[in-house]
Amino acid sequence: MKRIFFSPMLFITLVSVLLLTTTAQSATREVGPGKTYTKIQPAINAAGPGDTILVYDGTYIENINFLGKAITVKSVWGASNTIIDGNASGTVVTFDQGEGAGSVLDGFTIRNGNNINAGGISCYLSSSPTITKCNSQQKDADSDGVGDVCDPSPNCGGCGQPACEQQC
Repeated sequence: MKRIFFSPMLFITLVSVLLLTTTAQSATREVGPGKTYTKIQPAINAAGPGDTILVYDGTYIENINFLGKAITVKSVWGASNTIIDGNASGTVVTFDQGEGAGSVLDGFTIRNGNNINAGGISCYLSSSPTITKCNSQQKDADSDGVGDVCDPSPNCGGCGQPACEQQC
């Protein structure tokens, strides 16, 4: 009868390889001039759970939707340098697929949205994202609307209150 040789080092190596191949790794995606993405929404579309999207300085003329993803969309140098401008074509930032605290918007100026319900930031359908260090310049969506609508309120940091109307 043959005896099977068992090496603890071989076992540890095999387990390590197995864990590395089955563990999902989060990615960092970059948005800006000369980066992989020149707009934020395509980076969100490509993102997986836990990914971080770093947005470099500039004004991004677009409307973004987190699509229910637990991702971080973060400006590199803060709200005074990184602007999402909705070009008066709907809500600028939308959370409408049950996003939770793992969906993070950090460090943007939000402006120029246009929607009867919410022009700047809209959080609804049980969405409660984390919004930090953002400056929503959206005071009203149109003559009948409001700037930011959150039901329930998002998890804001840096503004003292969980309300969209605050500078979060």
